[in-house]
Amino acid sequence: MDLLRQTVKQALQSDGKNEAKRGEHPREEAADADRLRHDAKTQQSRNGDKRESLENLESPCTEMGKLKKHRPDYQRRDTGHEQHVCDATRSWPTTVIGDASGFDILDRVMQQRFEFMKTRMVRVLNTLLLCSLAVAQGLAQEHREQAMMPTVLITGSNRGIGLEFARQYAALGWHVIATCRTPDRADDLQQIAAKYPNLTIEKLDITDHAAIDTMAKSYSHLAIDILLNNAALLGARNKQALGNLDYELFRRILDVNTVGTIKVTEAFTPHVIASRQKKIITLGSAAGSIQMIHPPPDFYAYRASKAALHLLMKNVSLALAEQGVLVGLINPGLVDTRGLSAIGPDDPVPEDFKQIVRLIRSGALELTSPEEAVGRMIDLIQNLSAEQSGTFLNADGEPLPW
Repeated sequence: MDLLRQTVKQALQSDGKNEAKRGEHPREEAADADRLRHDAKTQQSRNGDKRESLENLESPCTEMGKLKKHRPDYQRRDTGHEQHVCDATRSWPTTVIGDASGFDILDRVMQQRFEFMKTRMVRVLNTLLLCSLAVAQGLAQEHREQAMMPTVLITGSNRGIGLEFARQYAALGWHVIATCRTPDRADDLQQIAAKYPNLTIEKLDITDHAAIDTMAKSYSHLAIDILLNNAALLGARNKQALGNLDYELFRRILDVNTVGTIKVTEAFTPHVIASRQKKIITLGSAAGSIQMIHPPPDFYAYRASKAALHLLMKNVSLALAEQGVLVGLINPGLVDTRGLSAIGPDDPVPEDFKQIVRLIRSGALELTSPEEAVGRMIDLIQNLSAEQSGTFLNADGEPLPW
């Protein structure tokens, strides 16, 4: 305690001596005070210049450079630090500018800009990824739907019965492969394809065996539920009579109706075997029935080609029975494929059809419309049984003689 009292006493004595000394030199003390005030003002001026230079360093970020002029939330803190909120999307982080150098501030701003752009890029990539997944799922769903959709391949689809088959199967939601020799001139078929995206048009001449093989190979991945052999050539009647046979036309008719049809059948049999329904349907004709021939005989080449075709299809049915393939041979009947019933009394009539038109007008011959005939045949094909495979059937399902 005595030591504490002594220490306090010495301190008071020393302070009194200093006060006495300061009072002895008033001019020097005033000069010192002025010098201190001058130094303080100089330091304050330097600090102000530093803050101004730091504000000028904000220009690398356009949005930050405009903050002080345009942003109401530009603030000056009591601590002397300045806070700038870069607001391009209000997702930028806050930048606090203190006593750091200009290069540090620039580096900090650029770093934050980089982080912002990186975040944006990640969001964009995530969005693109989600979109890609959605597209992939949509394509997969479409592929599954197509895989479940039955497929029919139809030859000779540009007009008549083949065109109507293409129209009705497309309307039923089938995947239709419609073939013809000149698709660019098949206007009616093109219109159907424009209406039904599930219909595909393929160019095919069934007398071109290399083209048949190429097409079969291009569809090797696809199971074909129904192969529908419709393409046929009738030929001029006056060139198919005894004494006036055109043998070049004869060979042409056989090449189309008999050889071409069996070639298509052979090439696409694997596709049919791979399908669910496993059906080969061929349009025969009562003109090819030996027991149904009545005088006067005509269409020698056409009748011979159809009779041979009936025999071939019978053989195919026997060959593929163990693999579950059903072979339908159908007579469509008398179908008005050329619009003969619509020919008016003053309209010109093609020479080959004058006799038929006369019979139609007299009421002795009645033709079925393609719509009605095809509708009946589709029902028959849908319900075709194993017992009916390899037999010659009328469009209504009734058996016909060979």
